[in-house]
Amino acid sequence: MSSKPTKSANPVIFVGLESQTADFPANIRKRVADLPAIQPEGFKIVCSDDTKTVAVIGADAREVLYGIGKLLRLMEMEQGKTGIPSGLKIASSPQYPIRGHQLGSRPKTNAYDAWTPAQFDQYIRDLAVFGANSIEIMPPHTDDDPTSVHMKLSAIEMIAEQSKICDSYGMDVWM
Repeated sequence: MSSKPTKSANPVIFVGLESQTADFPANIRKRVADLPAIQPEGFKIVCSDDTKTVAVIGADAREVLYGIGKLLRLMEMEQGKTGIPSGLKIASSPQYPIRGHQLGSRPKTNAYDAWTPAQFDQYIRDLAVFGANSIEIMPPHTDDDPTSVHMKLSAIEMIAEQSKICDSYGMDVWM
């Protein structure tokens, strides 16, 4: 990530912490300053008048991730072309402090016993991009069967992997 303005005619997306915005272009800094304050886990997204410069800002990495997720959902994409709505100015904070999901690695229909750590990583990353901030992991022995022929790792090994993945995205974890 670079927080320095460029001379390029190509579109630029600045991604950073509120503490890094001093080096953002002046028009972007002004638009950010004009937005209302955000609450914990909130973010700000602004674009320039010509929509060639966009900034996604949060107080910490998790907030920035939520802002990036929102920007991706707002982008208009088609073959060979990507755009954003003109006049984009968002200051958003979550309504609820806990926005989570329950995961299990066990032989139940609501679990994912055949998944690899990489598949859990993709799923958990998708949840984070859509605003989830927590994961509840089902502990071992919450099933009639302790294992499945589909399991890539034992339940306790997969729990350790899921916890590491959640930590890498700054998500809260409990069991």
